[in-house]
Amino acid sequence: MELRDWYMAHARTFDLSELFSAIGSNIALLRFSDASSAVVRLHDAVLAAYAGVLVDPVRKGCLFEVGTSEIRVVQPRYLTNRAARAALDKVYAAFLQASCRTSGDLPAD
Repeated sequence: MELRDWYMAHARTFDLSELFSAIGSNIALLRFSDASSAVVRLHDAVLAAYAGVLVDPVRKGCLFEVGTSEIRVVQPRYLTNRAARAALDKVYAAFLQASCRTSGDLPAD
């Protein structure tokens, strides 16, 4: 039995509000710019490799218009929240107990 499959079948039996609250309070924004030096180098390499096969409406010397994005990322610090860890531990303990019942093994102490 795999943890993910088991969890998906039993997800509604757990109160994960503390976990979701901890995750929500650890969201950060990662600003990404197409004008960064790494993206410009990538753009130039792709353009050089495929310039001969590009079709309209591509502009000469440019694959896309430069833009910026803000990407939401979850910082792993939420795992230091005691309530979040307790919620995860309850899920895992229930999984281990269910696994032992189906396999006939006794849980290890």
